[in-house]
Amino acid sequence: MASQGTEGRWYRVSFACGRPTCECAYHTTGRGCRCKGMAAVEHLILAGTESPRAGRTVIGETELECPQCHKREYVRNGRDRCKSGERQRYLCKGCGRRFRDNLGFERRHVSPMYITLALLLNGMGLSPANIQIALGHLGVDVHVDTVTRWLEHYVGLAEGYANAIRPPGLGERLGADEKRQDVRGRESYFVMAMDLATRFILAWEASPTKMDYDATKLLQAAKARAGRPYRTLITDGLPGYHTAFKKVFDALTGFVMHIRDIHIRNEFCNTNKQERVNGTFADRVSSARGINREDSLVYRVFALHYNYIRPHAGIGGKTPAEAAG
Repeated sequence: MASQGTEGRWYRVSFACGRPTCECAYHTTGRGCRCKGMAAVEHLILAGTESPRAGRTVIGETELECPQCHKREYVRNGRDRCKSGERQRYLCKGCGRRFRDNLGFERRHVSPMYITLALLLNGMGLSPANIQIALGHLGVDVHVDTVTRWLEHYVGLAEGYANAIRPPGLGERLGADEKRQDVRGRESYFVMAMDLATRFILAWEASPTKMDYDATKLLQAAKARAGRPYRTLITDGLPGYHTAFKKVFDALTGFVMHIRDIHIRNEFCNTNKQERVNGTFADRVSSARGINREDSLVYRVFALHYNYIRPHAGIGGKTPAEAAG
């Protein structure tokens, strides 16, 4: 960070182990006080940029607003001391409510950076207990139940936002396949419908049976998410897929074809891409040591992480969401 008083002088700002430090005299001789450099670097880390308009803060493309009256007229009103450091506090001119610049992370005593890290680590396969250990090495002391509450809350928010997006760059072929995953010793199947061109998972559900499974809801959800009918549906020979296909897709007027006779060497008549996703899902479940219920958080986190976070070598190192536009 460049010094404002002496031209050409720079100070090193560090956030190692969750404890910000700076080499400037204000911080080193001021009993560890928070300096301007630390505030600026922390603002950049949290993806926040100072707006030219006085008293306004823009995070990403979202401007701050009062959480009570939703007005955008406010002034700075001191700072709050939290476990993650000091946070800027604002005073709403309309209703007098005081609030902080942590959009989406209100009433959280831990920095949004660590909460986001917890979500990422869970998508990569770490359990809440292991996430607690990882955050502890970064100087963040939280209970394992707190990590679980983070996951449940923010995965729900992410699903509400992501499910409202209609990907514009999907292909013409839709694939569906099932993967067995026992739930507390009971037979269960995780079924996914995926756009084969971009590997984007359009819909998923858990079924307690296989031979009696009806994929009507799955295909309807995939069709609604895509916003248009598909020309080709590729599945294995499970009867439930063909029954649902005749209900959801109009083969006469929409020129839709259902391929259920699989040929391993034929690129257009195999389920290799679906099986590859099933393998990735199996790796994720193995690290979780099983699933306790049909609507488990593991299913939800896997779909979000696979679509929006995990890069895929088969589509040029992009995520399925990036490949789908």
